[in-house]
Amino acid sequence: MDPHQIAAGHPTISDKIRALNSAGFPRAEIARVVQRRYQHVRNVLEADRQKESASSEAPATRAEVGSASLVRMEVLRDGSVVVPADILRHLGVPPGGVVLGHVDGEQVRLLSGRASLRRARELVANLVTQGSSMADELVRERREEARRG
Repeated sequence: MDPHQIAAGHPTISDKIRALNSAGFPRAEIARVVQRRYQHVRNVLEADRQKESASSEAPATRAEVGSASLVRMEVLRDGSVVVPADILRHLGVPPGGVVLGHVDGEQVRLLSGRASLRRARELVANLVTQGSSMADELVRERREEARRG
C-alpha cells in the first residue's frame, strides 16, 4: 500500500493521519508522509483515543452471580477493552498500573500485580523441595558446570 495514495484521498491533515493509522502505518512514518512532527501525529491519535474512551465510559452493566460479578465491557474500534475504574480500584491497580490477563479457553481473568505475584510464588513453591534453598542449588549447579568445563 502506498501511504501517499491513502493520504491523498483525505481533505485535512488530521483525516490523513487517521486514515494512515487505520491502514497500520507507524506514527513516525505517518509524520513523514504528512510532513508534520511526530508529536502532531501523536496528539491527533491520542485525542481520538481519549474521545473514544470518554464515550465508552458509560457505566458498566453488572450482574451478580453467586459471589462473582459479571461486568459488561465494550470492545473499542481499535480492539481495546476499557476496564471500569471501580474494578481496577477493587483490584488495587493504580492509574498507569498493570493488570495481567490469564486466558483459559474462552475466558480471560484479570489479575492484579499482587495476585499474579502470589500465583507465581505458589507455582515456584510447588517446584522447590521443603527446606532447600534455590540460591544454594543454583550455586551448586554452576560449580558443577564449571568443573565439567
